[in-house]
Amino acid sequence: MVRKRKLGDATSTDVIISNFAGRYFKWIYLIVALIGVLFPLYWLITNAFKLEQEYRAYPPVIWPSEFTMENFVKIFTQSQLMESLTNSAIVSVVTTVITLLIGSMAAYAVSRGALGRKMKNFFGVWFLVQKMYPAICTAIPVYLVMRNLKLIDTLAALIIMNTSFNLPLVIWLMMGFFEQVPYPLEESAPAPGTPSSSP
Repeated sequence: MVRKRKLGDATSTDVIISNFAGRYFKWIYLIVALIGVLFPLYWLITNAFKLEQEYRAYPPVIWPSEFTMENFVKIFTQSQLMESLTNSAIVSVVTTVITLLIGSMAAYAVSRGALGRKMKNFFGVWFLVQKMYPAICTAIPVYLVMRNLKLIDTLAALIIMNTSFNLPLVIWLMMGFFEQVPYPLEESAPAPGTPSSSP
């Protein structure tokens, strides 16, 4: 007995066509997405080796007529790149060291100190809330403080500001870390004859 085909029934041919169309459009989507991701990187790299008149040209030059290192020479000889990189490295390293040093000690004092669970939770939320408001809200007060301290246009001002803004988050993260350390492990850490700082 031959079963009549009802509306909406799919034959093997329909399934093959549907699978082929799905794979076809999937590859088209992947290729378009790949071009969208890689083209900015290609444009950045080729512009670095183009002549000045080529990367300023309109319509844009897709492929440089000749590859030149002139742009790299200008960066290192006619700009303050190295000074800027040095200042950034100094500020980053000093800020990181100070923030981790102070933040870890403060977090240990809160998480291991003689405080109740409610007070620990309060301090944890309070430190986290400090990162929720926009930093731009403190622009004017910070400027006035730095002006009174005569620290405008100094690396010390950047270090102080970065440390102040990042310290609450570091304390909050380190509190969670110290809470996971078992008390028996901490008690067994001091060397024999060394007094423990535990309460």
